[in-house]
Amino acid sequence: MLQQITAFETYLQSLRRYSTKTVEAYLKDLKQFVSWVNEYGVSSWEEVDSSMIQSWLATLVRKGLSPRSIRRKKATLSSFFKFLVSKGIVPANVASTVEIPRVPKRLPQYVQEASLEGIIEDLKPAKEDPWDKWRDWLVFVMPLALGLRVSELCGIADKDIDFGREVVIVTGKGNKTREVPIATQLLRQIGYYIALRNKHFGISGGMLLLTNKGAPIYPRWVQRKIKSILAGYQIGNPHPHMLRHTFATLLLNKGVELITIKELLGHSSLAATQVYTHTSIEKIKQIYKQSHPLVNNHKIKPS
Repeated sequence: MLQQITAFETYLQSLRRYSTKTVEAYLKDLKQFVSWVNEYGVSSWEEVDSSMIQSWLATLVRKGLSPRSIRRKKATLSSFFKFLVSKGIVPANVASTVEIPRVPKRLPQYVQEASLEGIIEDLKPAKEDPWDKWRDWLVFVMPLALGLRVSELCGIADKDIDFGREVVIVTGKGNKTREVPIATQLLRQIGYYIALRNKHFGISGGMLLLTNKGAPIYPRWVQRKIKSILAGYQIGNPHPHMLRHTFATLLLNKGVELITIKELLGHSSLAATQVYTHTSIEKIKQIYKQSHPLVNNHKIKPS
């Protein structure tokens, strides 16, 4: 059974180009399932049926595993059996018919606009500040202004900044690229930072954002940096992805269409973007109360 898992690992890495972290999660789920069915004498994937998968998931529920984790493990098995079917190892995807608990949607955390203005004002560097203060500013403001994932921020090189067309070329999940518009003022700040960085390190070109040692920034570094910045502003459970959530929420509250936000975020489907619609309900209520004649007409009273 492990031989097929190894082949699946190669498939995910080479053909699907999944990230190392995602592949590791898939393999962990599959090996846990193999360990479980082995205890019941199952030694090949041909012997596995949907009732076994259902029983395994039920066991995990009884152990207190979250519905979200259960859903992920079921999705892993479904993808794996789809792969086995394509290779002619099993006749059908037995995981596809398994029912799983409904997962409650986790609402994205974001920084309120009122709080954001104060944070930006505090963080904005002065012209005479050193290069690393300008870097810290960009580490915070670029995900907020461009809707970047942490990995996307780390992957931006100088060549990805198109100063003439005022766009940034972003490489997202699955190595898919997208062009995101960028404000003229932020472009000028990036240009100023590059000049300071080049002077400090005596370099030209390469990755845009560097650590104090001159190496490209990396996800864990960004997480620590943004967390430390937000921690000083009494924001509950601050994390870097909060800035991407804030980007989407601000646009939605300003009336930008969901399909446009989807393209800016680099989502593969509109369903992934719809999670942000809840955040604008208060804004919608406000507009409704201010605009609808039956709400504003105080002459209309209940009889």
